[in-house]
Amino acid sequence: MKNFLILSFTTILTSIVIVSFLELCQLAVDSFILIVDHVWWIPLLWTPFLTMLIVYVTLKYAPGSAGSGNQQIKAALDDQCDDQTRSKFVSLKVAVFKYFSTAMGFFAGLSIGREGPTVQIASSMMHSIRNFFPHDLRFSNKFLISVGGAIGLAVAFKAIIAGTVFALEESASTIKRNSRIVFFTLITFAVVTCFVIEGFEPFYTNVDMPTISIDMIMPLIITVLTGALLGGLFARCLLASMPNRKTLLGIFKSNHPIILAGILGLVIAVIGIFCGGITYSDGYNYTKATIIGNNEFSLLFVPLKFIATWFTAWTGVPAGMFSPLLSIGAGIGNTVSQVLSVDPKLLLLCGMTSFLSAVIRAPLTSGFLAVEVLGAYTMIPLALLVSLLSDKISDHVSPPLWLTQKNSLLYNTKK
Repeated sequence: MKNFLILSFTTILTSIVIVSFLELCQLAVDSFILIVDHVWWIPLLWTPFLTMLIVYVTLKYAPGSAGSGNQQIKAALDDQCDDQTRSKFVSLKVAVFKYFSTAMGFFAGLSIGREGPTVQIASSMMHSIRNFFPHDLRFSNKFLISVGGAIGLAVAFKAIIAGTVFALEESASTIKRNSRIVFFTLITFAVVTCFVIEGFEPFYTNVDMPTISIDMIMPLIITVLTGALLGGLFARCLLASMPNRKTLLGIFKSNHPIILAGILGLVIAVIGIFCGGITYSDGYNYTKATIIGNNEFSLLFVPLKFIATWFTAWTGVPAGMFSPLLSIGAGIGNTVSQVLSVDPKLLLLCGMTSFLSAVIRAPLTSGFLAVEVLGAYTMIPLALLVSLLSDKISDHVSPPLWLTQKNSLLYNTKK
């Protein structure tokens, strides 16, 4: 009972920290937009400077916090990862750096998300309470990391199903049969805490989905194929620009990370200015307005957000991608709906699902997450079908993103 109470208290505390992190990131976004509204050219100086600063501090003090955080969690859960290596990916130090450096990325105007960092922050917090338990505790390090990852995703998106499935999909072997009820209970505690603080609303908004008619079959197929192929291409771009000695992009990243961060930061700023700021941040406000139908959708959004998000990830700043990926996916669905002049609602859902699944290669998580952020629970079968098909299509375009990044992390960390 004592162990369960400690776990429950830490879960609630972790949920509160995640909510405060989300609020800090939103404050950073609002502050950046306020500055840009007054001085439109400031990102040309501000974005590259802050990007270089973030990359420098990250490489010097907490290299394990670089990137989205999902690949670090996969590495920490790997059987080949010893305690010393694991501490570089999940620790209170990593959590603190991730917390503030990601917020600085939003303040810089980079195309980033909050949800990958919430996974790493929550996993780090849950893992760090290990010392408070007796040595014979049946909850292992891997169990605590898995619970933390689920809490991070579930609270960030207010998506209890997707958070649970995410942990099971990424680390099912680490969760013992007799621990699963505790696992589900802790995630529920975390999401309920989030609801108490922020209220019960879907991440974007509730969308009333129409029934699937015959004339929607072709638009749906086009959306899924486009999302899956572009998602696979996005993953391939990320892998090609990883720090390595095999590609020109990777070599430059390895040899000149600070200079590269400045160059990419400048390009991201130029893209943002060119398109009126729609590529800045995680794309949440623009995507929500698109879903509701309150803004003029630009056909340039998908390619420009694609490039801005790829370049942001290439810099190596601590940042997530879930929200930008959902935004790009929604943009794909909306683009197809405009070109074919059909109702966009189903295509938005399928675009989100297909692009996200093709990039992260976690089809169950992608399907449930797309459903939960739109409150479209009647579309679960369609979303799961789309995500599973997209995962298979992406397999022909790119190797699995997180798995490849995890292997690279373990190899480079142990050298």
